[in-house]
Amino acid sequence: MVTIPSPRVICLTEISIDGRTDIKQWSKLYNQKNSESDHYFNTLLRLHVQAVLLGRNAFLHYFSNLQFLSDEKTAINKHESFRGIRRFSKTTVVFDPDGTVLYPASDVNNTSIIAILGEKSCSQEYIDYLRENEISYLFAGDDGRNLDLAVSKLYFEFGLRKMILCG
Repeated sequence: MVTIPSPRVICLTEISIDGRTDIKQWSKLYNQKNSESDHYFNTLLRLHVQAVLLGRNAFLHYFSNLQFLSDEKTAINKHESFRGIRRFSKTTVVFDPDGTVLYPASDVNNTSIIAILGEKSCSQEYIDYLRENEISYLFAGDDGRNLDLAVSKLYFEFGLRKMILCG
C-alpha cells in the first residue's frame, strides 16, 4: 500500500479564564523571566511548521495597519494563483477574502506572504497591486472562505505541507 502525503493543519490555541484573550495582559508563566517558561511559543517552535495561518484582522493588528483603498472594484479576469518572490522558506498565510490588506513588502518577519482571496469578493485592482509587489496569492472559492480548497492549493501549488493556525 502506498501512502500519499497530505497537508496538515495544527491548531495551537490559548484559552482564557474569562473568555477574553488580551495580548496586553500576557505574561510569562508564574512571572518567570527565562524563555523556558513561555510554553506557547516554545511549543510553536518545536512543531517545525512551514507556514502560519492568520486572519486579516490578526495580520493588521500585529504587522501592518495599512489597508488597500481603490475607487474602482473591477471583477477579476483570471482566477489563477500567483507565485511572487519568496525570499524565505517559512510563510505567513493571510486569509483576506476581500483583498483589503496593504502589505509593506512581499515578506514579514522573515517569512514570505501568501494571501488567500475570494474570486468574487476581491477586485482586479487588488490583484494588480499584489502582482506589482510580487506578493503571492491564491483563490479559495467565490467568497475566499473555502478552507479545504485553500489548504489543498497551499499544499499542491506552494508545497506547504505542515501549517499552524495560531490563536
